[in-house]
Amino acid sequence: LDLFTDIDKKRTLILGDSVTFGYCLDYEDTFSGILEKQLVSSKKFHGEVINAGHIGFNIKDSANYYKIYGNKFNPDIIIIAVNSSDNTSQSLDYLIKDGISYSKNSKWIFIPPFIKNILRKSSLYMTIGLVKARIEYRKVIAQSVDTSTSIIDSVKIDLKNLKKHAINFDTPLWIVAVPNERDVIKGEYQEKFLDDLRKYSEKLNIPFIDTLQDFKKDQQNYCLNDQAHPSKVGHSIIANNLYEKVLNYFVIN
Repeated sequence: LDLFTDIDKKRTLILGDSVTFGYCLDYEDTFSGILEKQLVSSKKFHGEVINAGHIGFNIKDSANYYKIYGNKFNPDIIIIAVNSSDNTSQSLDYLIKDGISYSKNSKWIFIPPFIKNILRKSSLYMTIGLVKARIEYRKVIAQSVDTSTSIIDSVKIDLKNLKKHAINFDTPLWIVAVPNERDVIKGEYQEKFLDDLRKYSEKLNIPFIDTLQDFKKDQQNYCLNDQAHPSKVGHSIIANNLYEKVLNYFVIN
């Protein structure tokens, strides 16, 4: 990947967590991969999409990533994908070892690196991860966790800094909200954080792209079995929403 793009190449950088990364999916089946294919197929310009999603990231992590690495890609558009799991600061307690991030008190840290590398490439690892995520999701539903709390105040400075950079380099910054299965069933986001984020984004004049309306309650297989991560179908829905917006921006500009 060249850090500097040709004048005819339009580069979109997408930041986010495991949803953006495309948990359990191949790159070409993520909304980043699908979007890039759509832009190339349009034949209006050479579109390139960089998927900078990372499992466990929140907005603060994405902002830090952009500050250290992302800006070096010289993107023409910056997109941050957010969802209900962004309403957490747990990644601040992560420990990085052997190139892998571990949550607090994780037992995986004691497993030899070569074994973890083998497991991470296997379908068994993904299956176990999905089962674990589904159990955790069920616990959240059963415990009726308070979704009225919001960490919006802790990420305001990060959004301000990203917006400042966007202005200085004349690069648009967009936020795209992605629902989980519960959001789709209820017809609205269950985390107050996302509503707070929308309002604060509007205050900073950052476009807030809501994909919830594109997901239909009676649609099948748009989510993985963990009910939190989009499937290939779900990623296609997100990509279709972004395609027209990204295409129109580059054609006009």
